[in-house]
Amino acid sequence: MPAWTGVTRVSATEDVPNFELLPALRDAGMSADHALATVVRQAGKLRQFVAATDNEGSRGEPVKIDRDRVTFSNLAGVIRVGPGIEVDLAPKFLSHIEPDWREDFIAIASVTGEGMILAGQNVSATVSHVHDLASLIGHVFAEEFFAHRRTPLRVYQRRRWRDHALDGELDIDEALVPDPDGLPQRAFQRDLRNPFNALLAHAATLLLTEVRHPLVRSRLADVVKALGPQGPPPSHLTPVPSRHRRWAPLIELAQQVVAGFEISLRKGSAAAPGFLLRSWQAWEQLINRSLRDAFEPGAVSAKRSYLWGRRGAAEINVRPDLSITGTATTGILDAKYKGRAEEVQAAVGQADLMEAAAFMAASSYERIALLYPRTAARGARWATGKCRVFDRADLQDSRVVLGVEVEVRGFGSQGGRRLFTDNLTQGVIFALSAPIHELRPGRMSQGAVH
Repeated sequence: MPAWTGVTRVSATEDVPNFELLPALRDAGMSADHALATVVRQAGKLRQFVAATDNEGSRGEPVKIDRDRVTFSNLAGVIRVGPGIEVDLAPKFLSHIEPDWREDFIAIASVTGEGMILAGQNVSATVSHVHDLASLIGHVFAEEFFAHRRTPLRVYQRRRWRDHALDGELDIDEALVPDPDGLPQRAFQRDLRNPFNALLAHAATLLLTEVRHPLVRSRLADVVKALGPQGPPPSHLTPVPSRHRRWAPLIELAQQVVAGFEISLRKGSAAAPGFLLRSWQAWEQLINRSLRDAFEPGAVSAKRSYLWGRRGAAEINVRPDLSITGTATTGILDAKYKGRAEEVQAAVGQADLMEAAAFMAASSYERIALLYPRTAARGARWATGKCRVFDRADLQDSRVVLGVEVEVRGFGSQGGRRLFTDNLTQGVIFALSAPIHELRPGRMSQGAVH
């Protein structure tokens, strides 16, 4: 194992200019030109990642560089920029000044499935304070492996052997030649020694060369031991058999680790350069999945199409993020992810107002709630999921647009997901159902406060 060296950490928040990264690279021994080129190269990889995962293609550059000022947008996580230098990048709704932002980040990535992380795994209090990229990935890798350990990944393999007891199909051609080891036999057997497990073992071994956290290293060593002796990893892998589909996300992660995944900054790696979360998509999914958990099955639909007009024979449709129907509370919602992290947003923007007006005209609803994540600039944190109306715009025909901010901090704490869902649901019911005179800026919804 190589001797461990220290990792320089640069903390940043999405959309907040950072002035520490380029000086840190220069302090690590890079020339000014080399430091700039390193950040530009990683910005290119991040651009590829965003382009491959952005269905709308309208989110702009993920990294902007202006002299010593570097600004990351629409991404969060841990990004390795150079050997021994990593950026802790917090979403703007969490902020890197919050001591537990990583725990919230991992929990949100797990629930939404929008990050480069396997869904369904929470991070313990100990591991949530691990800062290095490899340990975060190693933790998720090990936990996902042991979560499926009861249904081992066995694959039918052609096996040949000799034995005096006949357990398989006799190989007639070779049986004509006497052999002291017994009869030549062959069979298809479900075997733990197979290409999938070989890939997992190789990925776990690679992670062990980088992981620093002792608990994570121990868990990865247990993975290697549990897999047992394996052959070399395959250069090409067939799809995971359907009976083992629960293993597919871990196999995908193992392929990314082996291909590079920025663990050791392998040259030419096309994998995502870090442990990343697509912030704006994660926000939409967090709202979507939380409300689907709260309301009756089928009551919440995403991107439902409403006819807004026609251009000749062609329909012009609009699609708000969420529609709630078939319950006591009905209406439309749109998740918004605008505004800078260090700014206090006081009003809904003109473009959002016009879009909201189109949504209401097409759907025939008379009000809409635009849901924004509450940023740290808004002040001390509330209970997670707590909602407050921060703006109200009264349009023609008695239609109302409500700007609602939602507290996200604390989502990853014990019971945080349930509290978030409960408070968010109360806020949505309040925004869509309360008497119109109660919906004024500064008014908070009721709900759990602890």
